[in-house]
Amino acid sequence: MVLNPLVFLIHLLATFFMTGVIWIIQSVHYPSFQYVSSENFFKFTQFHQMAMTWIVGPMMLVELITGLYLWSQNPLNIYWFILSSLILLIWLSTFFLSVPLHETLVSQGYDLKVIQKLIFTNWPRTISWSLRSVLLIQLAAQYVFSQKV
Repeated sequence: MVLNPLVFLIHLLATFFMTGVIWIIQSVHYPSFQYVSSENFFKFTQFHQMAMTWIVGPMMLVELITGLYLWSQNPLNIYWFILSSLILLIWLSTFFLSVPLHETLVSQGYDLKVIQKLIFTNWPRTISWSLRSVLLIQLAAQYVFSQKV
């Protein structure tokens, strides 16, 4: 396996960061949408979208770019194929499920069914980032233990 240690470390940290963020979003932040008053909901969802974009956008890009680079160095490695497939699932889920639901909440206001759908459809991202973290830990262990000290 070809592995640039610095790129791998950056990728690992980006994935771990996003795994932590997504679990907070899934278990605390999205469920809290249900408890925001209708009067404050528009400002709340606007703030959420802007703030989260600045937090997750750069890190998702770093993870994507470093992940694609590492896969390009190991195109036949099953780990990198799975890891890259999970990145694709995350991006597709983000832009075809999460973003449209957020847009609906911003444009139409509080809607419990949309909030519950947002929580439910966020599970693919939560599971994918969690699996990515586990697989990257396995790859890191393989890399460390394969090095001659």
